[in-house]
Amino acid sequence: MKYTTKQYATALLGALEDKTAREQKKILRRFMQVLLKSRDFSKRAAILKEYERQYLSAHGVKKVNLDSAAPVSPKLKNEIQKILGGKLSFSERVDPTLLAGIKIVVDDETLIDASGRARLEMLLRRKV
Repeated sequence: MKYTTKQYATALLGALEDKTAREQKKILRRFMQVLLKSRDFSKRAAILKEYERQYLSAHGVKKVNLDSAAPVSPKLKNEIQKILGGKLSFSERVDPTLLAGIKIVVDDETLIDASGRARLEMLLRRKV
């Protein structure tokens, strides 16, 4: 029987909950063996991404990805924290192709795209 990545992630979340680090390590090893045996090992990245989404959601944490042309200052991160409120898990990536500015993605949905690249694309669409 084939399972979806969501089903695998939900099962993994339940199995790891309230376990010691040693127990979690054994569970993860067995989980990977199950994926190999069921020929679903190629789904592991998608399963872990879904697991992370479910874990953060269950613990009331918002995942915030910051893509910027230059490193983000602590002051800006504090401002984002004030605006969004609650528990946040920041992930930062410097992407020179953005040209300038910042792109903020919260829980895998674009919240703000204030990058130089987006502005240029918007201007070019208006001219056409």
